[in-house]
Amino acid sequence: PMYSAIKVNGQKLYDLARQGKEVARKPRRITIYDLALTEELGNGQYALRVECSKGTYIRTLCHDIGQKLGCGAAMAQLVRTRSGMFSLEDAVTLKQTEELRDAGTLEEHILSVKQILSYLPAFICGKDHEKALMNGNQLKPGWGKAPQGIAETMMVLDSEENLIGVYEWKKNTGMLHPKKMFL
Repeated sequence: PMYSAIKVNGQKLYDLARQGKEVARKPRRITIYDLALTEELGNGQYALRVECSKGTYIRTLCHDIGQKLGCGAAMAQLVRTRSGMFSLEDAVTLKQTEELRDAGTLEEHILSVKQILSYLPAFICGKDHEKALMNGNQLKPGWGKAPQGIAETMMVLDSEENLIGVYEWKKNTGMLHPKKMFL
């Protein structure tokens, strides 16, 4: 949609839209995994539950549904209940954070960086090559094991499976290059 943060020629679409300009946008392929009508709210308003891929604009989905129904539609409210591994039911409010801190149980609710990056495939460095790993050097695929094979971006662990960094696969060098180290 024009009111989005997507950039075209270095300018955010919403900035152009506010100037009254409209530019051609390339369509994006998205996936709607699940779409359900969850409640009739009255006055022609409905609540929907959508499970979708990244890049989906729910405002545009509502518009498209209205177009197909021949009546028009707009989004009035949006609540994101999950993004990847993060869910609303596992979240805590700032007030709850203070209460947990005061009770001494806040640590139990904080995810480690390794947990947060668990969506990335893991490369486990062999013990013989840990010095190179700890120095932030490039890694050869044969210096460890990647249970799911070498991917474009990987979480790199030492031989004891402690998170060391995030590496990127560079096809031109045939090596994993450090992107972010957590030492």
